Amino acid sequence: MTKKKSPQIGDVFSVIVDNEFTAYFQYISDDYKHVCPHVVRVFRKRFPVPHVFCANEVLMGDILFYVHAPLEHGASLGVWKRVTSSPLEGVVYEDVVFGEGTYEADSFSEEKGFKNDLLSHWRLWTLSGHQKNIGVLPQEMVDRVEIGRPFTYRNIIERIKLGYYKMTIPEYDILKRRPFPFVNSYLRKHELLDTRQHYWHFLGETLMKEIVLEKGEVERYAKMPAPGVHPITDDMRFWEINWEERDFITREEFEELWDYGGNPGDF
Repeated sequence: MTKKKSPQIGDVFSVIVDNEFTAYFQYISDDYKHVCPHVVRVFRKRFPVPHVFCANEVLMGDILFYVHAPLEHGASLGVWKRVTSSPLEGVVYEDVVFGEGTYEADSFSEEKGFKNDLLSHWRLWTLSGHQKNIGVLPQEMVDRVEIGRPFTYRNIIERIKLGYYKMTIPEYDILKRRPFPFVNSYLRKHELLDTRQHYWHFLGETLMKEIVLEKGEVERYAKMPAPGVHPITDDMRFWEINWEERDFITREEFEELWDYGGNPGDF
């Protein structure tokens, strides 16, 4: 039996996303701060299915994101496949910055009790080996830092498709989720101290529709209202809320309630 070859730095992999397009990523480094040390750069450009790989066309393209990826696991499941190995070009290891935010409880006082400052401390490191522990993440770093933890192949494909991870991540309080402009996202949230239940439809970062349920009544709001629908006055953006994974619903769930004219109690 032929022994499977372990991934080597420089290997390029292809992944077909929902049979809609082909994406590529390249294994660029090892980061042994994690049990999943393989770091890849994911290229932004999408290609047809099927697609014949062309190094100049793929490897010279813009980078979408960097991530710790389970290369062997994904390959063994056939989720992605190795297409070639290519010399690394344009990788500046000092510029690839990963980070993790942590909470720190202040000491107890009778006036304040225990206070938790949200992600008040960050650990940053680069692929060149530099590491630094800091306090609050500086604003100029917000768009540079990648979340420094391993992700599953499902998470990675999700971000390639949507532009963000759906999974619950505390760091998204600071780093924010940035969907692609053409991506539709559907969400539901019910706060414990709020009698209302909210449903949202975003196109990219823009709120397109909202449903509010309260005391058996359904109110509908839209950016382009129709008869019986109120205009949206809220300029809320998708990235303003750190959504939990359980908040995401399907398009069908949202549209079923949007089109439903009866008693919403079943929802």
